[in-house]
Amino acid sequence: MCRTSLSSSSKFFTLIVATMVFPIAANAQLTIEPVFNRIEGTGPGEASVGTRFIVNHEQERLGLGPLWTAIPNEIFSYVSGDPRNPGLDGLAFFNDTDYNITGFGLEIIGTGTDTDDPGTIVRGAPIDAMFGDVDGDGQILSDIFANHTISADGRRIDFTDGLIQPGERYSGIHLASSPNTPEFAGIDSWITGTIADSALCATQGDPVAQSPYNLVDAYCIDPMFGIGAPGEASSVTSAGVFPANADGVLDLFVIWEPSEIDVADGEAFTYSSQLTWGSDKPDAVLKEWAGNFNGDPVTYMITNTADSDPAELVRTDSSFAINERTFDASQFPGAVGRYHVQISGLEPGELVTFRKLGTGGHVVPEPNQFGATLCGLTGLLLLRRRNRLDR
Repeated sequence: MCRTSLSSSSKFFTLIVATMVFPIAANAQLTIEPVFNRIEGTGPGEASVGTRFIVNHEQERLGLGPLWTAIPNEIFSYVSGDPRNPGLDGLAFFNDTDYNITGFGLEIIGTGTDTDDPGTIVRGAPIDAMFGDVDGDGQILSDIFANHTISADGRRIDFTDGLIQPGERYSGIHLASSPNTPEFAGIDSWITGTIADSALCATQGDPVAQSPYNLVDAYCIDPMFGIGAPGEASSVTSAGVFPANADGVLDLFVIWEPSEIDVADGEAFTYSSQLTWGSDKPDAVLKEWAGNFNGDPVTYMITNTADSDPAELVRTDSSFAINERTFDASQFPGAVGRYHVQISGLEPGELVTFRKLGTGGHVVPEPNQFGATLCGLTGLLLLRRRNRLDR
């Protein structure tokens, strides 16, 4: 999973781990020892916890299958073993997510043959492998996570009681030893954490958090991987885990301003969105808007379950999903720079997993003033304008 610029010897200047539980290496043929330590400095290194999840997801663009994003508890699979790929030791990770990472989880789930290709994993294939001490010092050390636990069979390890804030760097070497070299295991991995205050619109000084809107507990996030080059087809990918506010409401903005997306004659824009939460909420209401703040603030309502459910919307008591909803040029409101989704009727603090995937239209080369854009909006089939958010 993790790659670092630190050598394997750097693990010796870690802090004393408060609790260490691990099997003895001799109990398995292949033993793997993850090493998570801090790296000095902040900001981009050679790799990151977010971009390591970039895979070819083109085949799943609108199906809302795995989005391969670094959000809590999302699974990322990789291959590790003996010998480890020496090229991976020269990479430094940094946290480029909106989350305070509080832990890592790793689980051996089968075999693999190529540390550069998770496609070689055979899930469920028998392998005599476990997590444990490799270098003989009798410990698994980390100067980030104060504790770790290993399952009774040695096949799962959880690092806890630590913090990697957005922008911070860290290592993630996988030491490994086997008498049957080469030998490799398939591993599932995930992060645990909480959304950082830096994701709040108010912290960012976004206009939505200012009078007269005052959505001070709304979250503002960027689309992952950008939205495309000017003049080319746009692509918006976003995902995350967010808590409802004290009123049981979650307001979330995906913002690509000052860039904008528009749909011309002969083009179309298709998107899918999904929100899921942990307990049945039959009275939950979903609302979506598109608009921007390039010029006078403008918002267009595109979904409001308090009025009626569009045919593309599927809901249960614990989720809403919009699958491949398509707008042509006559239905699109003009260039937009942000997407706003609101879910209400939840428990205060209830966690909502959000995914969005959209493609089509084109990226506007320069931000538009909405005065010209608003002409000709009468007769829109699916959208209706609102001055701003009515809550």
